[in-house]
Order: sequence, then structure tokens, then C-alpha cells
Amino acid sequence: LSSADENVLGDTALVENLETTKRTAAEIERKVIEARGTSKEIDAARELYRPAAARASLLYFILNELNTINPIYQFSLKAFSVVFQKAILRADPAPDVTSRVLNLIECITYSVFMYTTRGLFECDKLIFTSQMTFQILLARREISPTELDLLLRFPIVPHVTSPVDFLTNTSWGGIRSLSSRDEF
Repeated sequence: LSSADENVLGDTALVENLETTKRTAAEIERKVIEARGTSKEIDAARELYRPAAARASLLYFILNELNTINPIYQFSLKAFSVVFQKAILRADPAPDVTSRVLNLIECITYSVFMYTTRGLFECDKLIFTSQMTFQILLARREISPTELDLLLRFPIVPHVTSPVDFLTNTSWGGIRSLSSRDEF
């Protein structure tokens, strides 16, 4: 426009160029709107798969903490990623996304469990299995941290005497501790 003559409308090349620019701008605007819609669809689909990603993340961090049991247990993110990718490929297809996500969660969990237990000493397999189970139950809110703490610590009321012969004083102290809880 800055190099145009005084008669802007008479310059056909300029008018044609402006029309082309106008069409291009309209096309870009249409594609931007379409991209926003596609982005929202992708975000919605991604959210449907979040439970599988959450399970994989949980399992990785459990593996990452195994070195506290024995320093020999070292699992890299790269190795975990290979197991994860193979589990995705092995998971059964499903007719709907919800079933597919459940299949993915099951296959990822099983694959990581099998991969990990192959590398653990026999005496540590129960610890790993328990840790994995407890963490999954906590993540699914099937148990509360308080319930898990109760199970792991087994609090007792000290210095009590069992009223029956078949229970030790410690067992009776545990029963007394349980009886003071709202759940019991």
C-alpha cells in the first residue's frame, strides 16, 4: 500500500493481492478455530488415559524406592519405559476407552510386577508385593493412611493383663487399642 499510486482502486495487481491476503487471513482464522477444537478433543482424550499414567507413575516411584531395602536394587527410568511400552502393546484392545484404560492398568501393573520380581531376592519379594499393594489401595482410596498405619504399626495398650488364657498380654493390649477406635 505504501508504494501504491494515488488511484489505489485502479491498481488491479494491488487489489488482487489484497483479496488474496484477505482469503489467506480468513483461512488462517478458520484453521486456528479448528486447531482449538482439536486441542480440546485431545485434552479430553488424554484425561481419559490419566488413570493408566497415574498407575505407571506410582509403580515407577515404588521401584525407585527399592534401593532403601537393598542398595543393589537400581531401576532406571529407561528400563521402566521399555517395560511400560511393551505393556501398552500387550494390553488387550477394548471396544471403549474405559475398558481399554482398565486393560492398560492391569497389563502395566502385571508387567512391572513380573519384571521387578525377577530381579529381587526371594526375601524381598513379599516386601515389594506388599508395598505395591498398599500403594495401589491408597491411590484408589480403598484404604486410608490411618488404616494402613494401624495395620503396619499394630498399636497396643501397654501394661494390661489378658483376662483369658489363649491371648497373650500383648495381644490383649492390641485388642484394647483396637476397641478404642471408632471403626471398632
